[in-house]
Amino acid sequence: MMPVLLKKYRILENEYLVYDPQRNDVVLDKAQIQLLCDRHNGLGADGFIIGPVFNGKKINIEMYRADGSVVRKNEQMLGVFSKYIVDEAYMKDQFFMIFTLAGKVTVDLFETGNELQNISVSDITITDFFARQIREAGRGDIVCAS
Repeated sequence: MMPVLLKKYRILENEYLVYDPQRNDVVLDKAQIQLLCDRHNGLGADGFIIGPVFNGKKINIEMYRADGSVVRKNEQMLGVFSKYIVDEAYMKDQFFMIFTLAGKVTVDLFETGNELQNISVSDITITDFFARQIREAGRGDIVCAS
């Protein structure tokens, strides 16, 4: 396996790995996602996010549990992914949409000065995330070798 560049984020008590296909050439399978999320043999995470996956101007996201099973929609993962695409300058608009397996989700960003204060994700159980609670779990990028 070639090196893989990931970012790890923490929200509340959960950690998620973000895999950006724009910055990686490797296509990961279920077994590799499980291994990366494994707390004893991998990096340790509660879930795995693949995105942004562009389809024209649409931003798609793929989400997986630590066991490699598909997640249709998850509020914490959507909050983490929203922060990631803002951190990486994919999105500079205050309002944008993300497409999940469960459909379209709208995201509103609320800033004070230059600091992101709140991320609001529509059509899900919990509607507001405080961006200050979503933090990168490590220092910089995590690089995994084969």
